[in-house]
Amino acid sequence: MERGVNISGSKCNSETLQDFGVTRDRAQALELFLKNQHNITISEEDVSSLTVKKLREIVASLEESDYAPMEGLSAFFPFVDPDELAAVVEIVGMPTLTQASDMRDDEFNASEDCLYIVPGMQGLYHRYSELCERLKLPAVVLQPGLDRPTEGLQDMTARYVTMFLKQNSESTKFYLLGHELGVLSVFEIAAALEDRGMTGTIFCLGGGPYAFINELERQLRIACAGQNSEAALQDAVASHMCALMGVSSPELDAQLREASTWAVKVEMSVRALRGRVTHSMEYARLLMESAYSRVTQAKRARLLPRPLRSRIILLRSSDSSSADLQRWSRQPLAVHELQAPYAHAADDLRVASIINRYLDEDTTQCFAKKTLCHTYLTFN
Repeated sequence: MERGVNISGSKCNSETLQDFGVTRDRAQALELFLKNQHNITISEEDVSSLTVKKLREIVASLEESDYAPMEGLSAFFPFVDPDELAAVVEIVGMPTLTQASDMRDDEFNASEDCLYIVPGMQGLYHRYSELCERLKLPAVVLQPGLDRPTEGLQDMTARYVTMFLKQNSESTKFYLLGHELGVLSVFEIAAALEDRGMTGTIFCLGGGPYAFINELERQLRIACAGQNSEAALQDAVASHMCALMGVSSPELDAQLREASTWAVKVEMSVRALRGRVTHSMEYARLLMESAYSRVTQAKRARLLPRPLRSRIILLRSSDSSSADLQRWSRQPLAVHELQAPYAHAADDLRVASIINRYLDEDTTQCFAKKTLCHTYLTFN
């Protein structure tokens, strides 16, 4: 078997792979490896002329990690949206290469293919802004909202299906992306759409359903300091959401532990926030109730794989696995490794390029013919 080229001992940064005797076959293999594994595109001709210095820079960039550790509930609820109205909007159009950030509702073209993003525990569109910026098709985020804090996972999924069909009643295909809690819904949405004769592509961001459940259990153990009681979970959620809004103290934590029910803990938290934060107290209450509801819904989820006709693309985080995900599709599972850990999967810059690679020919041609200009309203 042909051995690899060792450049670690080279003291001349200007030496190229060609100087090391790299053959054309090896150059092609390296080109494909960089493209498929790390989304770095270098032509075959340029591979042979890569210098030792450039190769070391590539390796260093792949080893760098700019992702701050996020543990406990911060992994799923990293911030609070200061815009109370935006948090309750059901469908948010995202800026992409084909869709301006100031697009009006009347400009949305339902006949075009679109990526529907089913968000994670936080349920907000903000986490997918960078991801969407380089997409070659329109994208929308289906926000669960805050006005249904007791809504079950099945009811939420059914509502997402209704929202999709309202926008794409004539479509025969779909693109779906599920993240964290959204990955539990995305397969049910796909199954409902397949029952209506559609097929599509499902992107699992970070990991599949089992990876999400495992990550949730791990982070909850940290958030609850190893305790497995419902009271400890309630205390952790109330304390964390208050801290995100700017109020955190040992006194409040002690009062939460003394409270007997979740309703009492919420009221106690709201009183602690009153007059000390800019949010309305009703908004603060809904944030806590929806966060607790989503955590409990995820904990109670029962995974029943149904082999789909649609293809699954796993965008696997650096600390995740692809265990049993093949059971959800009759087509071969495609796996792409991300550099980011699970909590930062939406921030990995490789995601958009991977999604673009799986767009069908019609969608790609539509992008190629698109006039990438902003539209403006004029008043006479």
